[in-house]
Amino acid sequence: MQIKTHKFFSQKLSLLAPVLVFFFSITSIFALILLTSNNSTFAAPGAGGTPRMVSVALDAMNVDFHFTPAELSASTFKQGGINASISTDNPTGFTFYVSSIDEDTNLNHTDTSVTTKITSITSPLVESNFTPKSWGYSADGVNFKPIPKASVPDTVLTTTNTTGQRARVDFGVKASPDLNSGTYSKQVLFTAVTNAVPKIAIFKTGYEVSTTIHNLNPAHNTDSFRHSPSAPTNLGSTTVVSANDSPYPIFMWYDSTDKSIYWWSEAEDVYASVDARAMFSSINSVTSNSVSLIDTRGINFSKTKNMSSMFFSYSVYKKIILDNMDTSAAEDMSGMFQYMGTDNTPAEGIDISSFNTSKVKNMKDMFSGSMAATIKISGIDTSNVENMDSMFSSLKNVKELDLSNIDVRKVTSVYNIFYSNTALTSLNLSNWHPDSLTSFNVLNFLPKLKSLNLSGFSTKNFTSMSFMFSSDSMLESLDLSSFDTSSVTTMKGMFSGLASIKSLTLSNFDTRNVIDMANMFYWMKEISSLDLSNFNTEKVTDMSGMFGGMLSLKNLNISSFDTKNVTTMANMFANTMLNSLNNGLDLSSFSSQKLVNTERMFAASSYIKTIYTSLNFNLDSVTRSSDMFLYCTKLRGGNGTTYSNSNPTDKTYARIDAPGTPGYFTLKP
Repeated sequence: MQIKTHKFFSQKLSLLAPVLVFFFSITSIFALILLTSNNSTFAAPGAGGTPRMVSVALDAMNVDFHFTPAELSASTFKQGGINASISTDNPTGFTFYVSSIDEDTNLNHTDTSVTTKITSITSPLVESNFTPKSWGYSADGVNFKPIPKASVPDTVLTTTNTTGQRARVDFGVKASPDLNSGTYSKQVLFTAVTNAVPKIAIFKTGYEVSTTIHNLNPAHNTDSFRHSPSAPTNLGSTTVVSANDSPYPIFMWYDSTDKSIYWWSEAEDVYASVDARAMFSSINSVTSNSVSLIDTRGINFSKTKNMSSMFFSYSVYKKIILDNMDTSAAEDMSGMFQYMGTDNTPAEGIDISSFNTSKVKNMKDMFSGSMAATIKISGIDTSNVENMDSMFSSLKNVKELDLSNIDVRKVTSVYNIFYSNTALTSLNLSNWHPDSLTSFNVLNFLPKLKSLNLSGFSTKNFTSMSFMFSSDSMLESLDLSSFDTSSVTTMKGMFSGLASIKSLTLSNFDTRNVIDMANMFYWMKEISSLDLSNFNTEKVTDMSGMFGGMLSLKNLNISSFDTKNVTTMANMFANTMLNSLNNGLDLSSFSSQKLVNTERMFAASSYIKTIYTSLNFNLDSVTRSSDMFLYCTKLRGGNGTTYSNSNPTDKTYARIDAPGTPGYFTLKP
């Protein structure tokens, strides 16, 4: 039998697979009819007009069903199939179809005088639901569908790449006792069609694009970067910025009339390079000429992995349009919006809350120095971010940062993350769980900060809280009662410099493992009352400067302090309690077994009147005690000994005042 040809039903049709003839014989004699194979292939245009091919190979040229009289009588159901192997070099794959050779979907008797037919099922069925004298096809061997007409072929298989595939199509027929003897047949067509290949273009690497932008305008006073809706009038005046393997070219040029850099391509999809770092960096070189607009629309970033320093600049970018930027492949956003210029021109806010950052690992310096008025990142996925060093440092105009619920579980470095934000008044870090960190410097020169939300902030793995809140700020209260400090070994300088704090809640602090408390509360000059009666200090060795500079302190409860391992108390209460008269200081729980340094311990604490101690606070082992009581002008011992400039200011008078042994200490009643 000769194979019939078939017109393309798609402009991308690549191959007519061999036509199959199905024979249904109801005689007792088996009749086999073979078909010759059609191995012709048809080229379909691909990217850039490159021909693409698809081929199909079938393991048989026909499917035959033979029914005996007994099977006819029983209305037996039979099924049989054919296997197809399909391959293509088309990058977007192929679609494999099945249909009748024409609009007739019946199995017809070869004797045209016989009008009985085996009709196609009309809806999806399983074998048990077939009615006599019906047939259908199946792509999974179980669920059968109606035989499609040539005008509406059914899809058997669709692929999206060049990987070869196999497909099996089964046909099922149910006989009937009233079928005439003879052969019923139908030609079935398998067709493979290459999928559409979009016109695409690919930019050169980010550095190469950036270099082109610099060179296009040697005056470095570009005002905007954007996509041109139409082709350049003179291609000869443009520069090609597409990669060598880009199917279509991308052209870029400078228009001096509006001081804009334009790009254009006839491609439907224009992709940024996988490596797009510094792509728009320093558009005006190192000058301070600001850029009014960078419009990224029209560029597909879905394949870009490296976005580091993408908008890094020494000049202010007043507005960056990031609409629909696909960052799903991005892994590195370090320095992406970093600014290092001297121009203080304000810029519009940066909103990346719609970014897909699920693969990003590096956000170091991401917004460092930015002149943006606001920064919004709520909702982004930071679950794989490891580095946030200086991420929000040196922001000039941002007043509020809402970073609540950001996933920081894998972050291992946050050095200077909020350093020197001179305009910041509110910082929300609620529900942060920095489980991979052992320390965190939250505050670092935030002079205008008034609000800090740390609710739900996890510190369970912290071993160091040194200088954690050390900053000049406007915070007036800080409640850290939810902090887990059970593993912390150092609290050195933890609150030093918080000059505006008036209320500090540390009621649940577990300090059993802390060794260093030096300068812990240094220069907290506004706080008047501090209750540390829950502190366990039995492992502490350094308390130097711990309460130094607490000018307004009136009430200090350190009744639980165990100082048996402390070696230095230098400057511990220096410049303390200066804003009220006749203050008392209760050190009756102190002991001094290992104490060697008490230099300036109470120096310039001119309004401390009474220091209570016990016999356990013996300073015989102290070797350094110069100026221990310098300018403690109101100090008076328990037996009436008063401070005198003629008395030694070292440890000589660091004893309980008693007849015959004058001192500045008073035995606790």
